[in-house]
Amino acid sequence: MGVIKNTYVGTTGNVYECIKITNANTELEITCDLIEGIGGINIDSNQGACVNVTNGKKFHLKCNYVYNHRNVGLVIGTISNIISDFNLTIKKIETGIQENNTPYGTTGLITYANGFISISEIFCSNLGHCFSHRAGLITAKIFKMKTINNVQYRHASTVQVPGPNQGSDSQKLILYFDEIQSLREIQQTGYSSDDAIQLTGGTGIFVGRRAFSTDGNGLQITRANTKGYLKCNELISSNRNGLGLNNFTNQITLDVNYIEGNNGDAGAVFVAGVANFILKNAKCKNLANGSNSRTFWIIPDGNDDPIITFVNLKIVSDGHIIFFDETLFGNLEINNYGLFVNKEIDSNIKLLIGKDNSIPALYNYLYIVDILLS
Repeated sequence: MGVIKNTYVGTTGNVYECIKITNANTELEITCDLIEGIGGINIDSNQGACVNVTNGKKFHLKCNYVYNHRNVGLVIGTISNIISDFNLTIKKIETGIQENNTPYGTTGLITYANGFISISEIFCSNLGHCFSHRAGLITAKIFKMKTINNVQYRHASTVQVPGPNQGSDSQKLILYFDEIQSLREIQQTGYSSDDAIQLTGGTGIFVGRRAFSTDGNGLQITRANTKGYLKCNELISSNRNGLGLNNFTNQITLDVNYIEGNNGDAGAVFVAGVANFILKNAKCKNLANGSNSRTFWIIPDGNDDPIITFVNLKIVSDGHIIFFDETLFGNLEINNYGLFVNKEIDSNIKLLIGKDNSIPALYNYLYIVDILLS
C-alpha cells in the first residue's frame, strides 16, 4: 500500500523523478500502491518521469497506479543500456493534466529492455504514445490503451515500434491486447490523431481485438527490414485508412476479420512501394461514396510493384475495388486464393492463381462478384 510521490520543483524550475536508477549493477524489486509525479513542462523531455531507469541489471515493479501530470510515466533503459531482467505488473498508467487551459502530458511507457509486461490500462489524455518499445525483447499483455491528442499540430501513435531514429531497429515486441485507440476530441484545424499501431522498425507481433484511429491508420507498417505479424478482429479509421503498408521487403501476414476506412482515396487499405504481404480472411470496406472512391489504393516504387497475396478476401466499394493507376503504372498482378467483391475490378488488375502467370486465361479465375455484398 506504499505511496511514492514527488511534487518538488527546484529553484531553477527543475523537476525530479519519483524513482531514478543509474547504477549499472542495480537489481531492484518494488511493490507499491501509487507512484505519482508532476513532471516537467517540456513535453519532449523525460525530465520528471515517475520512473526513470537509465541503467541497471534488474528492475521489477508491481503497482496499482502510475500517474504523471505533465510528462512520461516510465522510461526503462536507454538505447545503450538495455535492462536485461525486466518485469512490470501495473493496473493503470496515466499521463496528462490541464493547467491554465494548457494541455500537458506525454508518453505512458518507453522500454529498452528484455522482459514481460502485464497492464490493465494505459491512458494518455493529451499527447503521447501509450507504449513505445525501442530496444530488446518484450512480451506484453496490455488490455486497453488510449491516446487523446489535445495538442495543436502534434500527434503520436498509441503503440509504437520505431525505426533507428528512436529505436535500435532490432527490437522485438509481442503484444496481446483488447483495444488500442488513437483519438482527437478537438474539432479544429491543427488537431489530429496518429496511427493506433505504428511499426516502423524491428519486429512487431500483434494479437488483439480492435485497433481504431480517428485520423490515422488502424495499423501502419513501413521500412525495408521491418518484420511482423498481425491477428486482429478490427482495424478501423474514421477519416483515413484502416491499414497502411509501405516499403517493407520481408513478407508479413495479416489475418484480420474487418478493415474499415473513410477516405475517398483509400478507405480500407493503402499500399505504397515494395510492400510484401499476405492479407487473410478480411472484409474490407470504404465508407466514402462516389465513383472515384477506392477501397484499395496501390502505388508502386519506380518499376517495383508490391508483392500482394489475397486469401479469402471480401472487398466492398462504391467506386474502385482496387485502384492502380493504369496510365502511370500499367497492370498489377496479385496472387489470389479467394476474392469476393460487390462490383467488377478494374481491367488492369490481374488476379493470379498461385504464382503461375504463364497462361493468360487463368487471370481473374478465382474471383466472384455479388452486388448484394455490403
